[in-house]
Amino acid sequence: MTRILPVLMGLVALAAPAWAALIAGGGPPRSDCYVELDVQGATRLSTRAAECTDGDPTCDGDGECDGTCRFAIATCLNQSDPALPNCTPPFPPSALLLAGERGKDPIGLAIPPFASSACGAFVNVDVPVTRRARPGRRIVAVAVSSSRPKRDRDVVRLFCRRPAGGCPTTTTTTTATTSTTGETTTTLNGQQLSLAPTADTGIFSGAPDSTLGNLGQIFVGNDSSNAQRGLLRFDLTGVPPNATVTACTLELNVVTLNEAGPGKVYRVKQPAWTETNATWNRYDGATPWTTPGAYDPTEASSDVVVTAGPDGPIAFAAPEHAGVFALPDITTLCQDALANRAGDLELMLKQDADAPGATAEFGFSRRTDSEASERPQLLLTWTP
Repeated sequence: MTRILPVLMGLVALAAPAWAALIAGGGPPRSDCYVELDVQGATRLSTRAAECTDGDPTCDGDGECDGTCRFAIATCLNQSDPALPNCTPPFPPSALLLAGERGKDPIGLAIPPFASSACGAFVNVDVPVTRRARPGRRIVAVAVSSSRPKRDRDVVRLFCRRPAGGCPTTTTTTTATTSTTGETTTTLNGQQLSLAPTADTGIFSGAPDSTLGNLGQIFVGNDSSNAQRGLLRFDLTGVPPNATVTACTLELNVVTLNEAGPGKVYRVKQPAWTETNATWNRYDGATPWTTPGAYDPTEASSDVVVTAGPDGPIAFAAPEHAGVFALPDITTLCQDALANRAGDLELMLKQDADAPGATAEFGFSRRTDSEASERPQLLLTWTP
């Protein structure tokens, strides 16, 4: 699902329905009615929050249990809300001076005319299922009046809940394979294998001799102290060595996202790196990489392939939101692993610009995550 899909509607020049449970956002009591949010079908938790269960058609706009809820949100101005008896809206008689959305990651709220007691069009925003390190989606709205009180600032959080018992399973035709780490299913385009990594870890330049195998996330990019790179290993021996790979996609569950930039997926030339001992300086805790951090723009000095070709790097754009992030097709790397490396797929994820400085990073769940659906996943389709 895409991050934000605005509903293509004009502004609704009507007051909010009397039955609508508006969310005021917890601003000052005397101005909290200046701007409120109508979250369609969601359960109102408080003046600051609402929730939806993944797949519930009354509040999840796509109606699918897929790890993300699609909320529909309308912005309402100048409401005579009985839940806010101490607030008198400026209009009528006076129009608001300003109303809009604030924050680093706006969803594109549709703002009705300032001189109205109306709600704007509904817009959609996708919110991943809430987890330990994923505290819901935050929306900030403000309104300014010419009369006192002058300002209303509201913060609303949206939470997507996993249904009790998890999402319903789908029926597939399962065929036997020699792999113990994935499941092979028959598709119209051939056989498909879903695999979790057999090893994954991160390496930080600011902690060049420290292992990060016990962290809950792998970070790609940089912060003020570190260049950050991720290593993953997949075992493709469940695919016949003479098979033709027709599609190969790596999906990650992004938990942390801070102004990340574009990067590349590289093939690691040194397959002896270990999850528990790899560091920025050493691939197994004892033996140095050819170049610290495994990457060098000169092929001969690099522990990853930097030259374009069948096993060359594949560019990716930065993730736009938390949740499922599908990298571009890496069929050439998967085919190379089958044809030339006995099914051993060794990858490094590196942001193009990752020198320490202003934070630009994303972090994703590891193969050890307690939720199987949150772990990295390689989806590989092949024909005999």
